[in-house]
Amino acid sequence: MFNKAIKTIELLKKLDLKRLRMQFTVFPDNYKYIEWADTFSKKMGLPLYINFGRASVRFGKQENNNDEFYFTENQIYEIEQSLKNINFDKGQYKWRFIWQMKWWKGEKFNYDCFMGYRSLDIDPYGNVFPCLLWKEELNMGNLSDFNGDIRRLYSSEKAQNVLKIIKNKGCQPCSFSCAIKSVIEGNKGIYFEPNN
Repeated sequence: MFNKAIKTIELLKKLDLKRLRMQFTVFPDNYKYIEWADTFSKKMGLPLYINFGRASVRFGKQENNNDEFYFTENQIYEIEQSLKNINFDKGQYKWRFIWQMKWWKGEKFNYDCFMGYRSLDIDPYGNVFPCLLWKEELNMGNLSDFNGDIRRLYSSEKAQNVLKIIKNKGCQPCSFSCAIKSVIEGNKGIYFEPNN
């Protein structure tokens, strides 16, 4: 299987794609391989993007079940050291490092989230959410109730109430670092304007 992955990487590199990178998602059972993943991505001539594992409705978690996984304090320390060893705390992904460490260490932080304004997420059943969390309280409505017209759905009272929750930080703290991307200098998202 690993050899097939390497072969796939080699074939993709021949396509001269603009953005080809390796991704490593940190979980309690693989965090000790962070530095290996960095070395391997360099060997393959690709940048490494590190993501942090989540459990949510979108990824099969039942909203009422507590099946979130956790890291121990020692694991968080080891992850932090490994990320520093590969300079993940510097450069373009510094914000992800800061965000994740604050979240794992239980430090309070506030931010303006623009999810729902700069992005929408649609599940396989047509339910529209402002982000990939798919929390029921953030369900903006179902496209089938609006004949597939996302602008009408977005203008609905239910969708506008969800946007108010986000604006008032009613869904924070949030463990997903996607929201912070929209407030990083230089990352200019596109506002969704329903009347344009």
